[in-house]
Amino acid sequence: MLRSRPTRRSLFDIAHDPSMIRTSSGQYLLYATGGGIAHKTSGDRIAFSAGADAFSSRPAWWRTCSSVPEAWAPDISYHGGTYLMYYSVSSFGSNTSAIGLATSSTGQSIMKDVDGDLIVYHYYDGNDNGAPKLGINLLNWNSGWPVAY
Repeated sequence: MLRSRPTRRSLFDIAHDPSMIRTSSGQYLLYATGGGIAHKTSGDRIAFSAGADAFSSRPAWWRTCSSVPEAWAPDISYHGGTYLMYYSVSSFGSNTSAIGLATSSTGQSIMKDVDGDLIVYHYYDGNDNGAPKLGINLLNWNSGWPVAY
């Protein structure tokens, strides 16, 4: 008698462009492309439960980049007590694209979109033994030139 072994599915089998993070409570949060930004949770990274979309409503600025108000390729991380989710919004086959940033204190839906122009950068902090850091600054446009604050 042959017995079949259960197979492990890859994250790519259950989600497009997945990004996953483990919370301090041990729960796994997965965000992915699909009908907006799909949200799933898991306790073991094998069985996932569907959650609500990352956004209760689409930010209005998405329409400046795409006639179809959908986002894709989210990336979730945790920094300074806040969950950060970067994501893309674009019109397929065009040069009209943007990267959005949404935040949450819990990592769960519903994310709050950060309004305004941002610059995100990576640096090594010489005051902290060269530790890698992520910097985020709001941009202000002064006579057509960006100024970071």
